[in-house]
Amino acid sequence: MPNEPVGMDASTGELLVGWDYVLQDISRALTTAYFERVKRELDLTPEQSVQMQSVLNDMWQYYKIVMTDSKARVDQLLTPDQRRKFERLLQEHQPR
Repeated sequence: MPNEPVGMDASTGELLVGWDYVLQDISRALTTAYFERVKRELDLTPEQSVQMQSVLNDMWQYYKIVMTDSKARVDQLLTPDQRRKFERLLQEHQPR
């Protein structure tokens, strides 16, 4: 699939393509960069930091389930060509 997002699995080093890479990218943004910003801007105590990281991790797990379910529903609805275009649209709107 041309212009499909491609990257490396952060934990295994294996190649990730398409949706799997998008999910990892969102996970990294929510659980790392966003957490660091929240921690800094809210001046969280160490105890608050631990609890906030747990909340954000839970939020990510919920989000991942919703996104995976939504993707399965979209895949059933669209043609292969439409799915490729849809994945490209998703890629264009990824936070960097």
